[in-house]
Amino acid sequence: MTTTLFGDLAGDLTGEPGRRPPLVLLHGLTFDRTSWHPVLAELTALDPGRRVLALDLPGHGESAPWPDYDLEPIADAVRSILDGHIVLSRDLGSAGHYPAIDILNSVSRLTSDIATVEQKNAAAKLRDAMATYSRTEDLINLGAYVAGASAKVDAAVRVRESMEDFLKQAPDVKVTLQETLLRMADLANRV
Repeated sequence: MTTTLFGDLAGDLTGEPGRRPPLVLLHGLTFDRTSWHPVLAELTALDPGRRVLALDLPGHGESAPWPDYDLEPIADAVRSILDGHIVLSRDLGSAGHYPAIDILNSVSRLTSDIATVEQKNAAAKLRDAMATYSRTEDLINLGAYVAGASAKVDAAVRVRESMEDFLKQAPDVKVTLQETLLRMADLANRV
């Protein structure tokens, strides 16, 4: 692979130009873009020719250091060319939550094209429960939230542990799409 500079960020661009925007991989829990090589190999097998851009963040790999570590300019720059984006969370990773995908900050622009109405509704219910829990987590942890004060918060608390289990998957565990959709629907029905 040949290193290309995108602004001050070093990156590898693979695949062939096509009608779809490239998939952009930013490392979060890794040291540099070479950590994406196993993922790139899988993507090549699953989606031959798919355009993929793997970038080193500032101060990592071959990218120049930046005086501050504000990722918003980077995120804004790459969002414009994405089908969607998956945000990895250092906090989730250090808590042993793998894959360390930050669901509330990740987006898929293809969902509306490939998911059924029922699947989209179930996912929206779960994202809403996660967002509700996130907004009230400090109150819950401090014991300041009183059960029964909000049905929405109560539902988020009730499914929190099951959602966390649903979102974790060991690398050696294989789950079919059908199994995943059934679990998602079951969780959404409990919200």
